[in-house]
Order: sequence, then C-alpha cells, then structure tokens
Amino acid sequence: MWCSNCQQDTPGVANPTSGQIACSRCQQPTQQRKSAYAARVCDEGLALDLNGDAGLVATTIGAIFGVASVQNAHYVGVGLQLLEQGATYEALMQLALDARLGANASHKAVVDLLYTNVIGVAPTAAQEAPFVALLDSGQYTPAALGILAAQQPQNLAGVNIEFWSKVGLPFEWLS
Repeated sequence: MWCSNCQQDTPGVANPTSGQIACSRCQQPTQQRKSAYAARVCDEGLALDLNGDAGLVATTIGAIFGVASVQNAHYVGVGLQLLEQGATYEALMQLALDARLGANASHKAVVDLLYTNVIGVAPTAAQEAPFVALLDSGQYTPAALGILAAQQPQNLAGVNIEFWSKVGLPFEWLS
C-alpha cells in the first residue's frame, strides 16, 4: 500500500468494520498501488504483488526450498520483510542460499540444489558441470545463478505464480 503520510509502500491493515485499508505504521488511510499487500487478518496477510516483491519471494522460495515451501507463510513473510527493509533480490537470494546450505556452500552444492528444485531431478555430472564452471570462473555468483534458476519457466510453473496472483500469497506478519 502506498502511504502518502509515510511516503512509502507499507503493509496495509483493514478496518474490520469499514473495510478501509490503513497504513500499518501511521494508521492513516492508504491508496492502493498495483504492487500492494492485502488486508491483515490476525497475524497473516495476502500478498497481491506477484509481479513485484511477492513474486520475487515466491520464486526464490521455490528455487531454494522447493515449490511446496511457497505455501509456508513464515518463509514468505521473512522474504517480504527483507525486501521491504531494502534488501535487493540478489541479497534475498544469497540469504536464502545461506539459510538452506550454510554460508560458503560449495558451488556443486548450490548447483545441485537449484537444479533439483527447479527441474525436479538431481543433475547428472554432465548437466551440473557447466553451471559449476560458471560459478568457479566468477561469471556468476551463487545468488546470480539462483536468480537465473528462479526465473526459469519450470520454477514459475512449479510455484504456480499464476494461481497465487489470483488468490494472493499467504504470508505471516513479522514484528
């Protein structure tokens, strides 16, 4: 939600009586932007901006934690909060990789994880080699390769971006 008072996008909270959306920070009524969060219901919300931050979070989760994890409202909430606080897509991807594999994971481990989660099967040595070489040569960072993997049609279909854009992606509000 765009809050004209705070001059930034902020999570919106719905007034249960009037249905009006207000800024969660200053409580002033907000104007909805295209990339906006939906109403807060208890400690969960629905992210509607699947062409924006919510889409980046969903595809990152799919590539790193597997497509079933896209339904994990806590994971989605963490990703949205990081982006809201100014993290870049590359930083989000690197944090997700570190959370899943540990800091300084081997290039082989990164490739195996991404390939398996996006394609659905572990790569053969021949399939894995060119991607490991891209990382070893420095042409790609692990986060950049993660972004490339996350945006592949197989991952977009697996995380079901089209479905979530229609119904909203559940996320947990974090303090």
